Amino acid sequence: MHTRIIGDPRKDLYTGIIVAVTGAFIFVAAIAVFGAMIYRRVGEINSMRSEIQLRLTEVDILARLTSGYAAARPYLDALKNILPAKDELIVLDRDLEALAKEVGVGFGFSFRGETLSSQSGAGAIQFDLLLQGDFFKLLEYLDRVNKLTYYIKFPGVQLTSGPGGYVMSLSGILFTR
Repeated sequence: MHTRIIGDPRKDLYTGIIVAVTGAFIFVAAIAVFGAMIYRRVGEINSMRSEIQLRLTEVDILARLTSGYAAARPYLDALKNILPAKDELIVLDRDLEALAKEVGVGFGFSFRGETLSSQSGAGAIQFDLLLQGDFFKLLEYLDRVNKLTYYIKFPGVQLTSGPGGYVMSLSGILFTR
């Protein structure tokens, strides 16, 4: 026959409570550890999403700039031709003088100063012209100067009558790249 030994019921109850509390503590600790791991991974995923969104925005901007550059490229060459390089202007006074001879007006030329071109703006060469002749020939000269490939602005113009016709004094600015 078997005899069964009956233990202390209080001891069995305490042991059961300790096992249950220990199991609950391990369960809560496991949930806390896994929660922290999940929280860290979610942070990494959100960071990666932000990085991907930033890269997508950069790619979109680059694509727009590339297409804009392709559309503007023909105009850039035209702009380069409108604004000559400073080195190309060595013959400016000779060009203006030759034009004056063609039209038949007296010609005087002097440089006043220079502003170098920069990333933010064009350069400029300031000069003075003194023209003498018939009124309509002076107008023809200005019309021909306007048709030159240079971009010249005349902010100051004075016209006076003299013994041989009219005298026109012009302050000019020639823009360069």
